[in-house]
Amino acid sequence: LLMAWTQVMAAVPADAIQAGFDERNLPPVRELLQTGDYEACARLSEVAIARGQPSPQWGLLRMKALFAMGHGDEAWDVAGDLVKKHPDDLESWMAFHDMALSLGKRADADEALRKLNEATKRLPAAKRTAKDMVMLGRAALAIGADPQKVIAQFFDPAKKKDKALLDVYLALG
Repeated sequence: LLMAWTQVMAAVPADAIQAGFDERNLPPVRELLQTGDYEACARLSEVAIARGQPSPQWGLLRMKALFAMGHGDEAWDVAGDLVKKHPDDLESWMAFHDMALSLGKRADADEALRKLNEATKRLPAAKRTAKDMVMLGRAALAIGADPQKVIAQFFDPAKKKDKALLDVYLALG
């Protein structure tokens, strides 16, 4: 039986196993953050990152939990690592921007918006997710775009793509 299981596991690509781990474990760890169990969220996210889990969500969760616990410098380091590891992830750049503003690092926040714009150019419009559209809208608002235009150009299309995405409704608020 062990030999058969080993053969099955050898046939499954490692990235599929990692993606399955992320799908199963991100929601309960995200819930820890939402319910205020920041220590557990930070520790579990740290383990997932050390394990090499591919989703940038682990870094985002760890960064937010550390910041909520008052560990701004460590959260800033995580934010920097996050955008280095995931330079094409729009949410990571927007989180880096928000963290920079929270820490009074205006030049870094501005640089994050430039990097987000560069990442956007590498991402074909047809492949943009609803979450990507929300991040683009938030970035547009950060540089002073007209809110009504942002709603029409980014948030409404994001809502059409994914009616269940909470980030759309938070951004609209």
